[in-house]
Amino acid sequence: MDNPDRVTRRPLPMAPTNAARVLGGVGAFACVLCCVSIPSVVAAIGALGLGFLRNDRLLLPVELVSLVVLIATLVRSRAQHGRNAPLVLGLAAAGCLWFGLQSRPPFGTIAALSGAVAVVLVVYWDWTLHRRCAATV
Repeated sequence: MDNPDRVTRRPLPMAPTNAARVLGGVGAFACVLCCVSIPSVVAAIGALGLGFLRNDRLLLPVELVSLVVLIATLVRSRAQHGRNAPLVLGLAAAGCLWFGLQSRPPFGTIAALSGAVAVVLVVYWDWTLHRRCAATV
């Protein structure tokens, strides 16, 4: 007989979750690098002929989509490893990043870069938890 109180966790597909996690994190980080106008990034974008990518009308929707994909991935991953901390920290990092992009420099730049670094760290932490959980199943 099945125990109705027992929580059953079904394994989630590994590849789509990892791909979405990486795309969400990399997309958010890349948009922040473009938005805060780091001189080396601006020079590289200009040298590659991709200067149109620095337009906020393009970057902010891409940033929002990247953050939504990241949060959705963290929710899916939480269903497998059962830990709330990566999701909560991911939400806080995404909020800090978005707030920084909407604020004026220098405070906005600091907040956006801090949020971007936190997003990258949360993606790595969640990936290790997901991998560890998948190895034990």
